[in-house]
Amino acid sequence: MTTLKQSSAKAALLVRNHPRALILITIMGTFTVSTPFPMIFHIPRPFLVALACSGYMYWSLKGKIAMKYVQFAIAYLLAFVPASLFHLQEMQVKWLSVLQLMPMLVTFCVLGSYFERWLTRNSDLVKKRRMEMVLLYFFVMALAGILFKSEFKSIENQIYGSRNGQLYSMLDAQRESSVYGGRPTALFSEPSNFAKFLSIFIAAYMTITKCSRRSLFALIAFFFLIRSVSYFYAAPLMIYAWWGSSRVRDAVHRRRAKPGGTRKLIMVAVAVVLIAGVAITQSSRISGAASGKDNSLLGRIVLPLQYMVSNSAQLITGYGLTPQDALANYAIMTYAMQAGSLDTLTPTMAATSTTVTILTGIGLIGLAVFYGLMFMMRRVEGIMILTVFLLSNIINAGYNSSTTFVLSALLVSLLSYQVSVRRARPVVVPPKPVVAPRRALSRRTAAAH
Repeated sequence: MTTLKQSSAKAALLVRNHPRALILITIMGTFTVSTPFPMIFHIPRPFLVALACSGYMYWSLKGKIAMKYVQFAIAYLLAFVPASLFHLQEMQVKWLSVLQLMPMLVTFCVLGSYFERWLTRNSDLVKKRRMEMVLLYFFVMALAGILFKSEFKSIENQIYGSRNGQLYSMLDAQRESSVYGGRPTALFSEPSNFAKFLSIFIAAYMTITKCSRRSLFALIAFFFLIRSVSYFYAAPLMIYAWWGSSRVRDAVHRRRAKPGGTRKLIMVAVAVVLIAGVAITQSSRISGAASGKDNSLLGRIVLPLQYMVSNSAQLITGYGLTPQDALANYAIMTYAMQAGSLDTLTPTMAATSTTVTILTGIGLIGLAVFYGLMFMMRRVEGIMILTVFLLSNIINAGYNSSTTFVLSALLVSLLSYQVSVRRARPVVVPPKPVVAPRRALSRRTAAAH
């Protein structure tokens, strides 16, 4: 039986706090890490759900928001200032998107503070049990979604009433069936959204259990259940969790003069299994991407990147606060000219990568401002937060929406927790056994005789 050590050094905080926090976060993620439909009074339902959950969390926090999230939100907005000044005359701002951005930044600050409080105010044993309950729920839901595909589809059609009409074309449905044979959604709007949200919980479970074998088994098992590249959304945190746990164990092995190769072999085995899993489950998409026929990859990343680098001046100064329409229009028109028609276009053409959209908006000057501000306010941790934010959101979509900022809040709060644990817990190595000198032993033996 494994005994889990305490995460925090503050003994006064080590109490069972907010046991329903993960349930609330799971509900929030299910209905906010989503495509914008359906609409309620012409307002996206995910936006309203995010605001409602954030309101409760703010009340639970008693208004105490961690400064690091406020600093990130301020730096995020200030990064767009150079682009806005350079294009003040010709820039067209999509004000509805800006009005959506501001509450979502508030959601980012509140949710990040709420999740980090739960991580720091519970023992590792309590967190482990709670996390396993949520992962068990996702496993049952995923398995049930595969076994009872038609029943789950009818439930999802009730939850997302416009799903078949507006979110997916017939081509997408055919691809989902022919390439994957149907993937579970666990009541999320898409398998990819489920995969992104779940990946953060897997990374948290790996962190809490110090990358136990059970957590590595969960990492592999859930990938083969979901079969989505979006499952690696939290890959930077998974790697950091492994690195942090390995450094402690390697130090202990060196002190005991024992080889620490077992964990390295496990790491290599896990990496090989995941790479093989990607090659097997994504073979059709890999071949399509290699031949330039993967619409999702083209619309989300390739064509938007092409637009971003095509204008060197705009690459440096940035487009401005709302570049998403320009990116989507470029992707659609470029693809239409290459394909010769608009008939094969899919809605994924408008689902541009969040990171590509941000970089297009702020440009290289804004990116330098972003990194500079984060370093000034948070030092190395700020650089880590921004880097992980940009890396993970390459495979995300939903600029200025709840999908971006709910996932990013959980991502940043977990990374901050990992950093704080790494700093607070020095590597403890067992002392060397004291062996009496041979001469002293011989004298004692002679005296006894």
